[in-house]
Amino acid sequence: MYGSDKIKSVVLSWDFLTALLIIVVFALIVPVTLPVGIAREIFSVSVSVLSIVFSIFFAALAVVMTAGDNQFVGFLKRYELYEPILWSYRLTLLLLFFSLLLSLILYIAILPMSANVMLQEPDPAYPSWILLIFGFFAFWSLFATANAALDAIRYAQYRASYMDIITSLNDNDLPHETGYTEDN
Repeated sequence: MYGSDKIKSVVLSWDFLTALLIIVVFALIVPVTLPVGIAREIFSVSVSVLSIVFSIFFAALAVVMTAGDNQFVGFLKRYELYEPILWSYRLTLLLLFFSLLLSLILYIAILPMSANVMLQEPDPAYPSWILLIFGFFAFWSLFATANAALDAIRYAQYRASYMDIITSLNDNDLPHETGYTEDN
């Protein structure tokens, strides 16, 4: 898959388009500014959720990548099935990492602004466009994670097909006469 094909596949993927659609709908509904307290809570929850998803995804990625032996990987490469799966995992890992990092930065940046809330002063306004941009990446990374989970299922199906092929080849190699008789 070449660079322009990868970009096209990303922009036309269901996870990207769904995240974009959600953000467009939110942009039409959400006011221009939000109270800082609400933004802080959104970033706080996002840090927690993305941290958990990132760590689980990273562990799952390690399991999937070590599950195949060299012959199975060669089988997938022969039919050009290995690179698309790796590309999906690579993109998802980068999206999750970027979204997690962005949520941490935005959460830390909003803390001084939210000190007013703790001092019982009026809640300052926070520009919703920042939340919308962050929301796009957060939703995209979560949908991409679901997409990568579907790729893991496809990987398991490929593995099962591979094992069926190997088993049928081994069965054909066995001699038809085993020396076993019903009299034994």
